[in-house]
Amino acid sequence: MIWKAKKRAMWIPKSTASTVEDLVLYVEDENLSKKSVTIKFFILAAIVAFSGYVVAETGIVIAAETRLSETIVGGLFTGVATALPELIVTFTAVRQGALTLAVSNIIGGNTFDVLCVAFSDIAYLNGSIYHVLARAQLLIIAVTLMHVSILVMGLLDREKHGIAGIGWESFLIVVLFVGGYALIIFS
Repeated sequence: MIWKAKKRAMWIPKSTASTVEDLVLYVEDENLSKKSVTIKFFILAAIVAFSGYVVAETGIVIAAETRLSETIVGGLFTGVATALPELIVTFTAVRQGALTLAVSNIIGGNTFDVLCVAFSDIAYLNGSIYHVLARAQLLIIAVTLMHVSILVMGLLDREKHGIAGIGWESFLIVVLFVGGYALIIFS
């Protein structure tokens, strides 16, 4: 795939009949100023941060009360809850034509999530946090690495049509996600 991509020179941007431009639908509003939007942004970011703390505390209680593993509660319940803001931002950006913002939001969010593991390692005082990873967490990491590999393959081998109206990459990612967590839950 890499050889084919080099041969087709897909990494050099050029306009074609299939090119989709970012046509952002900006809202004109006299009541919005840069200062008020910035203040609202930081207030809402603080609310999301506080909500993240509440989600974590709630996840700990759910794991203790239901006897579900912390891997399942953290990976599924709190993972979904904390990904919802990213999902809303992405959908909103796509609907407004800001495709670059949508993709950058997901990539940036995931990059920051990986950075959070490094920060957690700094906060963990009993050595390296990587030494206490459970087997199920290693499976989730392996599935995540496969997700990223599929994304890269999708960038190298772009198709207009895929499986069930979505790209073959998205289809495989969903199948891997469901299969990985099913393996953890039922084993």
